[in-house]
Amino acid sequence: MLARMRSIGFVVLSFFITCEQSQYAQIQEKALEVRGSGQKRSRLFRQVDISGSGIDFVHRWNPPAKHRDQLTNAFSGGGVAVGDYDQDGLPDIFICGQINGGQLFKNSGGFRFINQSSVLEPPAPVGTWATGASWADIDNDGWLDLYVCGFDCPNRLYMNRPQGNQRVLVESARSLGVDFSGASIIGTFADYDRDGDLDLFVLTNRLPVPDSLLNEPFSLSRGPKGEPVLPEAFRQYADVIVLPDGKGLKKIDAGQYDHLYRNEGPGKPFKEVTSEAGMRGNHYGLSATWWDWNQDGWPDLYVANDFYGPDRLWTNNGPGAGGVVTFTDMTRESLPHTPWFSMGSDIADVNNDGWMDLLATDMAGSTHYNEKMQMGNMSGSDSDAWFLNHPVPPQYMRNALYLNSGTENFMEVAQLYGVSKTDWTWSVNFGDLDNDGWEDLFVTNGMSRDWLNSDLRARAPSKDGWDRYYDFWYAQKPLLQTNRVFRNQGGLKMQESGIEWGLDKNSVSFGSVLTDLNGDGDLDVVVNNFGGAPSLFENTSTTGHRIVVKLVGTKSNRFGVGSTVTVRPANSEQRLTRYLTSARGFMSCPEPSLHFGLGDQKEIESLTVAWPSGYRQSFENLSANRQYTITESATVPKEESSPNKKSLFAASHQLKGIRHRERPYDDFARQPLLPYKHSQLGPGIVFADVDGDHLEDFYLAQAAGIPGRIYFRRKKPDKTGNVFEVRGLDPFRQHAACEDITPLFFDADNDGDPDLYVVSGGVEGSVGAPVFKDRLYLNDGKGNFSMAPKTALPDVSVSGGPAAVADFDKDGDLDIFVGGRVVPGRYPETPHSLLLRNDTRSGSVRFSDVAPEAKLDALGMVTAAVWADTNGDTWPELIVATEWGPVQVFQNIEGSLRRVTAKAGLDKLTGWWSSLAAGDLDQDGDIDLVAGNVGLNTKYKATDSKPELLYYGDFDGTGKPRILEAKFEGSVCLPHRGYSCSSNAMPGLRSKLPTFHSFAIKSLEAIYSQSRLEKARRFEANALESGIFINDGSGRFSFVQLPHVAQAFPVNSIVIKDLTNDDKLDIYLAGNSSSPQRETGNMDGGISLLLKGNGLGSFQAVWPNESGLAVPGNARGLALTDLNGDSKLDIVVSINDGELRAFEAQ
Repeated sequence: MLARMRSIGFVVLSFFITCEQSQYAQIQEKALEVRGSGQKRSRLFRQVDISGSGIDFVHRWNPPAKHRDQLTNAFSGGGVAVGDYDQDGLPDIFICGQINGGQLFKNSGGFRFINQSSVLEPPAPVGTWATGASWADIDNDGWLDLYVCGFDCPNRLYMNRPQGNQRVLVESARSLGVDFSGASIIGTFADYDRDGDLDLFVLTNRLPVPDSLLNEPFSLSRGPKGEPVLPEAFRQYADVIVLPDGKGLKKIDAGQYDHLYRNEGPGKPFKEVTSEAGMRGNHYGLSATWWDWNQDGWPDLYVANDFYGPDRLWTNNGPGAGGVVTFTDMTRESLPHTPWFSMGSDIADVNNDGWMDLLATDMAGSTHYNEKMQMGNMSGSDSDAWFLNHPVPPQYMRNALYLNSGTENFMEVAQLYGVSKTDWTWSVNFGDLDNDGWEDLFVTNGMSRDWLNSDLRARAPSKDGWDRYYDFWYAQKPLLQTNRVFRNQGGLKMQESGIEWGLDKNSVSFGSVLTDLNGDGDLDVVVNNFGGAPSLFENTSTTGHRIVVKLVGTKSNRFGVGSTVTVRPANSEQRLTRYLTSARGFMSCPEPSLHFGLGDQKEIESLTVAWPSGYRQSFENLSANRQYTITESATVPKEESSPNKKSLFAASHQLKGIRHRERPYDDFARQPLLPYKHSQLGPGIVFADVDGDHLEDFYLAQAAGIPGRIYFRRKKPDKTGNVFEVRGLDPFRQHAACEDITPLFFDADNDGDPDLYVVSGGVEGSVGAPVFKDRLYLNDGKGNFSMAPKTALPDVSVSGGPAAVADFDKDGDLDIFVGGRVVPGRYPETPHSLLLRNDTRSGSVRFSDVAPEAKLDALGMVTAAVWADTNGDTWPELIVATEWGPVQVFQNIEGSLRRVTAKAGLDKLTGWWSSLAAGDLDQDGDIDLVAGNVGLNTKYKATDSKPELLYYGDFDGTGKPRILEAKFEGSVCLPHRGYSCSSNAMPGLRSKLPTFHSFAIKSLEAIYSQSRLEKARRFEANALESGIFINDGSGRFSFVQLPHVAQAFPVNSIVIKDLTNDDKLDIYLAGNSSSPQRETGNMDGGISLLLKGNGLGSFQAVWPNESGLAVPGNARGLALTDLNGDSKLDIVVSINDGELRAFEAQ
């Protein structure tokens, strides 16, 4: 067939059927092997009988006495590396083990292998401990070399050399300067400096403290930022961290330094350049993954570190002064949180948008029982739970799937995809297992012992007697868990398919790779198991077209590691992207080739290779079911960087330095089982021209202890670019103790200028305390504000939330609805809401609360409110959103409000509604609604039949009401909170349920009794999705979920406006929450989202790199204003405890 290559400036028609070097790009094709018998099997994978495969490797655990403690660590397992070392067309397998240095198995076809360890010269010394291994062509001779890491022994580098008519692997690590001896996990290769050869990063973990240091005295010094630092001799064994609020120091175990080695060319020793490259850290490394997350052509590195160690997103800066390539850790800037015990990691373009995403795993239990058994104590001297929210970013015990937004900020969507809890997960591998065009996920699970079993931990002897401690654990059984696989369904969804596909093996599995072992173009699975033989799974797929791509670099490294290959199937909008990297998962490395599933597409419109050298080649009109070998052409000009497509908005610095500051407050002291804090619900922000200069000013709410303030617009910016200034804190200073929630500018006294109403909220005070009184500030027309007379507002102290103004009675002045948000210390009791009728007369400002007569005073916990004429009678209806309730509608009948929620079709959907906006979304002449909810990217899941539940009552006979959150697993109702938290709040539970196991196996009814649950107040949420309510014209609504990506975060604020300049209304959402209790963790997966409307009520996400809108953090308020005087509406977002974010329309 004919392959057409497109290049910059010229077109070459060429097809090569030999390996002969040419001045032009080469592409060779080979038909893939015929698949099996053609009969479709009941399960996608067939487990190969390992005893008949020729693989006689058995993982045995028999460490020397000095290392028996390693049973607790990652070194109890081993990795696997796959590569065709002898170039016979079949990939061979190297398997790592604790006692034999690892073994090499030559692939002879048909899932038959021959132990070829004899080609390793010299043989590894007896007892050599092999951990992880990687194949890579170190010297660009076209033959794969092998790097094998070890524990407490030198790492080995086997160079692939000819010997007669065969190949041998000659150990050369010492001569090449990479024989590091310590606690190595994996060596992973990339051409980080893009000089054409592969460099090496060695990831390390921890060695025991040498006897010479055990009783050695030392003193701390201070680092450049004042942080405590141990002497260098101790740094790779111990460290100290500062406890929360600076309350002392805590000694922690440390890991060894990782090492970056630069390849100096064939035959020359590598050079250790870790410090030169700006890398640092002494942590427990468990995986390291090279990728190019920002598509700048320079390889970046994600390092997953266990326990207290922070993960690192080492971002390649490219060459700086003197041509030195350095890295910057972007974890704080780019990731909202990381796993706590980070383990395996892997990359894939999971949503086929052309950007590489990454999954880092932890060991969160996938079932209620597993979760509750491993949760441990959440308080006390033996608890580490304080650490969850202590680091920046926070570390949570769950997997993290980082969805690349094309900006500096990632979305974290593991819970949205359903892959946040996969048990004790070691290796994680992405690959298109069913060839449908979407990369699926395979994970290995299990552990040498059930170290997180809270009951076993309580029974284990004290660590003061180490021999007794380890004798106890060695007497326990290994923790066998099921390996799991998730089928990528597209649309940001995955479905567990292990049983269906035949990959649900119950074992203790560590390293694994996905690779094509028999040349049929389907991905098979290789797994290294603890204490037994490895597992092989043959992919028996008979459906789905596919291709395999192998690369031959000329200017780039020989196997094209670091290349990005993009495939566009014919007659499809899909764009399939793969990045060729080295080590993947845990301690493992797949063959250096790329697999693409194509579904039912038999033809490929285009295939593009972006080489590490900067060259780019494209081919068109290719057939499926082929293996393509592409040789880099050095004659094709390098791709010139094209200017980025202009985004809709660009970040503005006009509000630089203006921020909200939160004062820490412990909401859980009064209610330890509270789902989340209510002291962090601000700040609101509102714009208006308050001084009559035709420039909009704004008020930014502040937390309790800090006065709010008005920022006046200047004519010219200051040195930072900021164009706003504060002209004084009066009269707001006197109310600094109040927690500002919602500010409103409106003309309260009918004098033609905007006055300011501020809702006081939060929980930092007792019920009825003066700090919960709302405030009204009157404007003199020049921007000078004074407190309204005490008689202007009712003498009511309510912790409020939302507020909305409208002339609901059409008497010519503006009235206010204020939603009661929470009763301090008594969540979820119903607070009082206010309907403040404006009774101002003859300059005497007065508002009267008419909520009781309108039956609006007890609406529940109100989170949002809008006025909108939903039935077309010109009288504005009141719509309110509630937590643990529906969106409610009150019809305005000539100034009288009547609840019509059921008539409006809204009474059946109960949720944690959090925001509202109104507009004619489908352009049919009536007002529709957008309602924000908590979304689907949290631990909470709800349906009509299995809602989320909350009970409030006396559950322990003390007379004090408590909170119980409940969920369903199958048909059984279970508590959300764990044994430790629950029994700390209700100590009587310990006599009834003395162990974690006894608590974990019980239903909610069995723990607290059916009679007490029936006496308690019951709240229900059956819908957690954000969505739109489409109005049929009569005021009756139907609910439609917003796009799935919009469910990635709680939506706190909504703007409806034409933001894409097509005369159709769009929706902009901002949100996240840093308030949940620490078992739940922050709900911070979003970075805001623009949804483009089609004018018919449907919306499509505009990706952040296209919209220019990326807002990490706990976004609470939105405002539209013209910041730069171009008559276009710009966007300002307020962040809890953060700096304002501003974006100018382009």
